[in-house]
Amino acid sequence: MTVAGIDGSMAHLSDSLFTTAIAIYSVAMVGFVAEYSFGKRGRIATSVSAAEPARELVGAGGPPVEHALPSQPASSERGTVADRIGRFAFALTVLGALVHAGSVTVRAAAVDAVPWSNMYEFASVAGLVGVIAFLAVMWRLPQLRRLGGFVLLPVIIMMFLAGTVLYSQAQPLVPALQSYWLAIHVTLVSV
Repeated sequence: MTVAGIDGSMAHLSDSLFTTAIAIYSVAMVGFVAEYSFGKRGRIATSVSAAEPARELVGAGGPPVEHALPSQPASSERGTVADRIGRFAFALTVLGALVHAGSVTVRAAAVDAVPWSNMYEFASVAGLVGVIAFLAVMWRLPQLRRLGGFVLLPVIIMMFLAGTVLYSQAQPLVPALQSYWLAIHVTLVSV
């Protein structure tokens, strides 16, 4: 299976992992969007009732209307269906990042070099860096989980375009790129 220094089965495995990562990211994005859509009312009610005292609505010359906003939210946000969907979407994003990292690693093993010698590989690494950065922010600020759909959408689009328009077969580095500067340069650009 080795042709010109490339292991075809490893390259095929890398492509399969890449496609699987896109699918996992897509399901996770739907979960983040569902959490954002269905969990919004609970977040707004909790933040308004905790931040401000109850307001009074008054009409022109009319008596004040008591208890315009509920002082206690109907249910705790933690444990709602939207929260469970969001936590599941986060877990899927972690799984997708692991599968995606596996794709990059297997591609590196297939070409026996750093896997960013063409635009397909660069887009894959850049998408992985974006997802890892999002996961790092999520680790520190879990309340930003509702932004997951906005983060994963560009990553999915970029990966889809990389897999269709920018795709290139796994091949060894051309002699002009066989330098340690390639790894330094592309890593910095990706980050």
